[in-house]
Parts: sequence; structure tokens; C-alpha cells
Amino acid sequence: MAKIKDGWYVICGYVVYVEDGRVKRGTTGELGTYRSVYPYRWNKQERCYVNDSGLTVNAFRAGIRRGTIEML
Repeated sequence: MAKIKDGWYVICGYVVYVEDGRVKRGTTGELGTYRSVYPYRWNKQERCYVNDSGLTVNAFRAGIRRGTIEML
């Protein structure tokens, strides 16, 4: 698979910014109501979401599919 270049992409239904092949942040909302969101992973020990900016694109896709990654 070719390396993804830096920039904005739609991955698994989320608009995300990829830098150096890693998901850094994203946006949500509609025209005029956009807000920044970041990838968070569910932490079983602490029973809460923790910021996980810098996931690889493949890890982001897999986490979204499993339901362990949320854009908050």
C-alpha cells in the first residue's frame, strides 16, 4: 500500500488530518458549526477514554471498526 501523504482525508466516515502517516486530529459538524475532535481510545483499567493522537491510519481504521476508538 502506498504511503498516505499529509493532508485531510475522510477515513471511516471521519474527516481527519494525517501527518507523517498518523491521524492527528479531525473535525465534526456542519457548515458553520465545525469543531475540532481528537482520537481517543478506551482504556479498560481506568474505564475512560484517553487521548491517542498519532495513531497510524491502519490502527485508526481497526479501532473504529472494533469500537475502541472514538473521535471526541
